[in-house]
Amino acid sequence: MNTEDYLSKLVAIFPGFEESWKNEDIYREDDGSFTEHSLMACLTDFYRNHFKLYTKSQCIAFSQLMEGIVAPDPDDSDLLANAICTCFLENIAGDKEGEFLRPFLGKLSEVLPMLGINCTNKVLQPTSYFAHSLRGRCAPIFAQKVRKVSRR
Repeated sequence: MNTEDYLSKLVAIFPGFEESWKNEDIYREDDGSFTEHSLMACLTDFYRNHFKLYTKSQCIAFSQLMEGIVAPDPDDSDLLANAICTCFLENIAGDKEGEFLRPFLGKLSEVLPMLGINCTNKVLQPTSYFAHSLRGRCAPIFAQKVRKVSRR
């Protein structure tokens, strides 16, 4: 999925984000262009200011959208998947905003406990987005565990 398509899907889930993105002047270039990482950094600001207003269906749709991009990227080669992890999910981890979203994250959130990783601090939470961040250290084990979780 390209960044513009992802932006459209985000606006469909969070209609208020469209106005916020249009008024944004930090994360985009003068010509309006933007990167995956700048989009997710802007979304982080928006999400932090509005997360208490989101419905269950919005949280589910958003989590499924992220999982659909991050989960199929075991080599961390997709810039959008990387941006979701590094410029959004890692930024909200351990904060009230991350805790709000945690119950809606998918089956891949089971991976870290299976790896025997105690995820109780701000850096590592037992949710799927941190599994993405750990792939470099745990790639062989991660791949094996993800296949098992995905088959459920």
